[in-house]
Amino acid sequence: MRIAGALPVEASMGGPPRGPVVLAVGREPGANGDAERLRLPGRLRSVHLFDAFAMANLRLCSATAAGTTRSLGTPTMSRNCLPHLTATIEILQPTLCVVQGVEVHRVLTDVMRDRRRLGSHLERARIAGVDTLVAGFTHPSAMRLVDHWGRLNPAPYLWETVVPTLREAYQLHLTR
Repeated sequence: MRIAGALPVEASMGGPPRGPVVLAVGREPGANGDAERLRLPGRLRSVHLFDAFAMANLRLCSATAAGTTRSLGTPTMSRNCLPHLTATIEILQPTLCVVQGVEVHRVLTDVMRDRRRLGSHLERARIAGVDTLVAGFTHPSAMRLVDHWGRLNPAPYLWETVVPTLREAYQLHLTR
């Protein structure tokens, strides 16, 4: 499975929790680092999941409130950067796009064709000529605690929404 998406906060900072992205390759999140090693066809040795994973942001620029990390991104910024994201998808040809952020998903729908809803957070679509599964979630660091899933701890959104959706995406990939 070729995955394009973003990493949970701790994983992107090199922290110990094993993020839910391992679900996209049929593994379980948790403390077992072996779950992050993949055997790929044509490779003698296993590779780390993050060496077989791409992260692409919608906006290539950023704007934040002074002294904070709060985004001040605008619809114009998103619209201007969308062609770069679609080019990235065309080049990488992911079988799964993990979309983190309600606004990002809304903007991405402008270039999604032949959409077919498979679940409340999963759909099949064609983006830039690439047939892919699209899993749309809130951002892991969502300000509303009910939507926050950047930590593996007791995060209901992670365990009740993200985990089952990524499991479903993996099963669909296996049966295609």
